[in-house]
Amino acid sequence: MFGYGTKLNTIKDLIVIKLDENLNPVVSHLKFPDEGCINVTCNNMGDLFLITHKEDKAIKVTRYEAPKYLPQDPIIQEMDVHKESDLKDISGASTTPITDRNSVYFALFHDNADKDNELTAMKFNFTDRAVKTTSEVFTHAHTKEIEKAYVPFDTKQDKPDIGPRGLRMKYITEWEGTLVVVLSNQNVGGGGNTGVSSYANETSLIINGYDSNLTRKFQQMMPNWYSSYGFHRMAAYGEKTSLYMLANTADGINKWTCYYGKLDLATGSWLKLGKLPKDKLDRKAIFDPSVMWFGNGFIIPYNSMSLSGADVSLQFNTY
Repeated sequence: MFGYGTKLNTIKDLIVIKLDENLNPVVSHLKFPDEGCINVTCNNMGDLFLITHKEDKAIKVTRYEAPKYLPQDPIIQEMDVHKESDLKDISGASTTPITDRNSVYFALFHDNADKDNELTAMKFNFTDRAVKTTSEVFTHAHTKEIEKAYVPFDTKQDKPDIGPRGLRMKYITEWEGTLVVVLSNQNVGGGGNTGVSSYANETSLIINGYDSNLTRKFQQMMPNWYSSYGFHRMAAYGEKTSLYMLANTADGINKWTCYYGKLDLATGSWLKLGKLPKDKLDRKAIFDPSVMWFGNGFIIPYNSMSLSGADVSLQFNTY
């Protein structure tokens, strides 16, 4: 539970609810620091990691090991920021390695001391209390270099557009020893004469892959884009040495479809990439990230909004 007021994202209570074998809830109230909360994540063993900012200049990670959830001594990492308020309003995301319950990855996008946009990825290891970091500065020249270096999967693909200043964290996951961090340009603009007070504009995805030591393995792009009433989440699923990725994209005026890609985590190359056909589905329907993944395919929910209410259509797709 997070409160808003004199302190942004301050923690009012931190509760873990577990279900026993009879589905009865077991409630634990955790001890927590009086600091601004950035992110909370847990691993497949039930351990919880709380990420806060300390004095607006450092990242602080506290680990709560299941089943007792007593806090370990936190690990603190100083940050390169150009003003104290930066860590109060950053774009960050975290995930945990599948095979290591004592570590957590955290990536954030912030302005550094030179006022440049900077991506910093970190790995906090509670076994040896070490912190690994890697950074990438996204100047205007660098983003243009990324766009220029993009190799289209085929002639049917749109040209990628990172857009103006406004990169934010989009998604983070780890699979088979590869950390995948996704960024996108997210800006809110005025609606002009459309009758809408404001709209959300998101451009192509930048996809970075790192090994377990945070050495970058690849940098890839997905050339999706859209303007909408809000920002929409993406979905991903790991299988063997590949990562399947889904993201909303515009497909004409007030028409939507889903970009689908199969990413080789060893090389960063697309094995498959394209817009999924919607056949008879509503062209205005928006893909929902609550995807159901199976061995022989996946089911995508599409949400349609109208004056009469909301409809959900399900579409089965093969890999």
